[in-house]
Amino acid sequence: MYFWDIESLKEDIRRGEFTDKELMPYIVLSVVLYILGTEFTAYFPYENINIWTYLLSILNILIPLGGTLYVYKKNGGAKGNNFASKYISIGLVVGFRFLVYLVLVIMLLIIYWYFSFGEQEEEMPTTFVEVALSSSWYVLLYYQIAKHTEETNTIPATTDDRKPKNIYFKILKWFFVGIFLLIVSIILYLAIEYYSVPDDLNKEEANKVLNKQLDIYCKKPYSELTTLIESESTYIQIEADSGTNYQIEIQAYKENNNSDILLFGTIDNGNRSAYHPMVDTVVKKITEECVRE
Repeated sequence: MYFWDIESLKEDIRRGEFTDKELMPYIVLSVVLYILGTEFTAYFPYENINIWTYLLSILNILIPLGGTLYVYKKNGGAKGNNFASKYISIGLVVGFRFLVYLVLVIMLLIIYWYFSFGEQEEEMPTTFVEVALSSSWYVLLYYQIAKHTEETNTIPATTDDRKPKNIYFKILKWFFVGIFLLIVSIILYLAIEYYSVPDDLNKEEANKVLNKQLDIYCKKPYSELTTLIESESTYIQIEADSGTNYQIEIQAYKENNNSDILLFGTIDNGNRSAYHPMVDTVVKKITEECVRE
């Protein structure tokens, strides 16, 4: 029985030396590990459920389902042979090999949890980082199972015909796979973050609040506003009459390299409007005049 040597396992399968007798230990160990994993996780019920918890649960169902179908296809589909023996045995060996990456994923999650939530005693909520890392590990696991399963259908090369392995090519390939998964994860994260918050900005009220703040700044002396040009943006938190909390950002710029100062203001209520805040501007002339654009 192989626990790590995937190449030797594939050679046995190619030569037809992998009988039901050799298959049995893999089946038994797979069932035992599955039961142990299920029982272990049952002792840790979620207490802080959010949208990421539901998404992770859905992915934990879809990835194995899609992965199994992908392995079946790579084995030749209906024309393939020994799918069960290949799926269970190769899946177990690849799983053992992927424990190294799982340890890395757990370490990254521990670091993330520590710096994000500190040492709080409460149940930590599921986040995008946990979903992205665990799902990426799961997808790569099934990809490797499918890859090795497909290779068992090829005729083994002789010693003279085998091509030397290019480790640098493999590193480069997995580097680009990682970049691709990172890009997909970022896009997914931004999409879910955007659509998971309500679009409830009261534009009329927000416009009045922003105009009032811009008027306050515009009434300041021209000499005082010039000091804001090179400084960082000014952030203001205001609670409106409706009870809504607004975040306002005001920045001063020189207008077209002349003496005019452009006061640029944005406002949002912290929900979806934070991604595209309402904008307004006012120009402060050197003559102390305020002009709306």
